[in-house]
Amino acid sequence: MSADSGSNFRINGCQYIYNLSSSALGLGTYRVDIKINGQIVGSGFFQLK
Repeated sequence: MSADSGSNFRINGCQYIYNLSSSALGLGTYRVDIKINGQIVGSGFFQLK
């Protein structure tokens, strides 16, 4: 599936889903913050090996 763009995401089975294009990212651990009106309301981590 192709990568999503902008801040659009899908909701499926009580999960927020966003297809991130990782081709421009290097190896390492990344943190993603979810912001609403400038306030962080959630975050997640992922790792590329």
